[in-house]
Amino acid sequence: MRLALSVITAFTVSILANEHQCIPNHLKTQTSPYLKQHMCNPVDWYPWGKEAFEKAKREHKLIFLSIGYSTCHWCHVMEKESFENKEIADILNRYYVAIKVDREEMPDLDKHFQLVYDVMNQSGGGWPLTIIMTEDAKPFFSATYIPYSDGYGRRGLRHLLPYIAKIYQNDKKEIKKVAQKIDKAVKLLEQSGNKTVTYTNVKLDKFIDNIIHNLYSYYDKKHGGFGYAPKFPQVSKLALAGDIYALSGDDKMKRVFFDSLKKMAKSGLYDQIEGGFFRYTVDGKWEIPHFEKMLYTNAELIPQYLRAYRWSGDEYYLKIAKNTADIFIKRYMSKENLFFGSSDADSKEGEGRYYVYDYDDTLDTLIKNGIAEPKAKKALAYFGISTSSNFEGEYSHSRINESIKVDKQTLQKSLKILKKIRLQRDYPFIDHKNIASWNAMMIKALFDLSVDDERYLKVATKSYDAFKKYLTDSKKDIYHQRLAMHKATQKGMLEDYAFATNMAIEAYEKTLQKNYLNDAKNWANRAIELFYQNGKWLFSLRSDYKIYATFSDSQYASALATMLDAILKISALESDLSYQKYIIESFSSNEAFPNGRADLYSSASRLFLEWKKGVVVLKSSKDRLFASKKEIERVKYPYLLIKDEYSTIFNLCDMKSCFAYGKDLKKVLNKLKER
Repeated sequence: MRLALSVITAFTVSILANEHQCIPNHLKTQTSPYLKQHMCNPVDWYPWGKEAFEKAKREHKLIFLSIGYSTCHWCHVMEKESFENKEIADILNRYYVAIKVDREEMPDLDKHFQLVYDVMNQSGGGWPLTIIMTEDAKPFFSATYIPYSDGYGRRGLRHLLPYIAKIYQNDKKEIKKVAQKIDKAVKLLEQSGNKTVTYTNVKLDKFIDNIIHNLYSYYDKKHGGFGYAPKFPQVSKLALAGDIYALSGDDKMKRVFFDSLKKMAKSGLYDQIEGGFFRYTVDGKWEIPHFEKMLYTNAELIPQYLRAYRWSGDEYYLKIAKNTADIFIKRYMSKENLFFGSSDADSKEGEGRYYVYDYDDTLDTLIKNGIAEPKAKKALAYFGISTSSNFEGEYSHSRINESIKVDKQTLQKSLKILKKIRLQRDYPFIDHKNIASWNAMMIKALFDLSVDDERYLKVATKSYDAFKKYLTDSKKDIYHQRLAMHKATQKGMLEDYAFATNMAIEAYEKTLQKNYLNDAKNWANRAIELFYQNGKWLFSLRSDYKIYATFSDSQYASALATMLDAILKISALESDLSYQKYIIESFSSNEAFPNGRADLYSSASRLFLEWKKGVVVLKSSKDRLFASKKEIERVKYPYLLIKDEYSTIFNLCDMKSCFAYGKDLKKVLNKLKER
């Protein structure tokens, strides 16, 4: 049997050597698939064992230990960037003894050195795990993924390796003292039975605490939402509260997020008869709106109601999300699969008159349509339509009065009649512009909705295709807007590229079709080319004024924060760290953030949390991911993405390492909760 195995191994080595023209290193006799992946590296890798340690002592060399596994994404990245690089190989071979360990083959070693990492970094590690040890195998340096060259706040291997080697040669005693202290701390922890060392980022915790204090101080404890009249939904603040709740479980942010969404949906801000949200209310109680409906308001709110539904299981939130989308899809607000920007508050009858009801006339209509008077009165009271009118003396604008109990059949029939009454009126004026950024928001929301109702996927796909057909040119540049039935000519602005890129990422997330991810990369790269200037971002390309984008939210999320959010996601999905510099430089060049207030910079605060907490990518085959899509969407970690990657298991990776894997999704996701 041993002879047969040795023959097979020799044959395998021969094939690999011929195919890749490699000179096998000391891993050539290993059977681990992971070690065999590194067999042809120019790095003279050794397996864990006596030979490597004796060589280190004999030649007074440092030990470079690398631990990973065969399906570890960031292990492959580090191999391609550095371990296949002759420059890095020459440095390692000259100053170090390089050892490769398969964490699946030697989980005991992995566990030990993960604890070493915990002690040294006060945080959990992952794979690839990089440990540098003295010649007598005492660790004094640890990291996970290390890039080839300097950047993104990290020293690259090409400079780090000779630097450490030089220090060791010149001050070996001091290095050994440090190594002894680390060795002692690790042994104490191992002996005490502690499995992990928690790490508290004081600045980040303070940042989160400040957000909680800030948002809650502006929160309307009675009616939900923020501030007083005129009162806007301020979706960016709600989204930030949702993120904080998901990350920390904070009760205050839970209340802000869920209560605000529910109270808004039951109020006059929401059109109880046909669906969709108005832009704002003129009072602080969400009672009387300014009756215009904006595409962006509704597009931004849909994903928040979907999050509320998925995190709570309350079907009411899903119902609101669907009804909000449907008013734009089914009625007056779309054509050629694109969406119009807004509908006016005014109709021929006057401001708001399309939406409001005269009590006596409406009661009479319900009775004539077969609803008994006592039930009709209850139904109208439930919808907030009463003799105590709340609009212009004689009319009532609807909102839900939950204290009134009405049977379901009566409510459904009454609602149909209330809709029919409106159909006899002239609908308010509609602005028929197709604005790229706003359309991108709504299309993104429709892709999100498709997880819980597949009928929205067809609509989202058609709308995405229409966006590319009518709002991009042959070079795939984005136009800012298009008047319905006319050719677009106006050049796109930063917000158009920002929201379009996010739309494409969402489309990829919900379909796992690579063409959408390619679009996202193309638009992000084009935005960088057009608008980025040494840490600053132009808002538009106009020649008479140089206008810069800021982190401040206005009617909707900051274009700058949205663009950087998209770039961060692409960086994670494509494992491309080169994108990170745009985030770092943008933070550095905009003094208002992160020292600014969360009430002004909510989207930027979300971005900062996403960057510091880390985007996590769940990778597996398309079939496995689709089979678990609802379970994945219910994960509370707000910065989780998915990627189609051929595998029989699930892999969970951040920008430094792949830290969990397995066939059981629940167990893999539990690792995310632990982190």
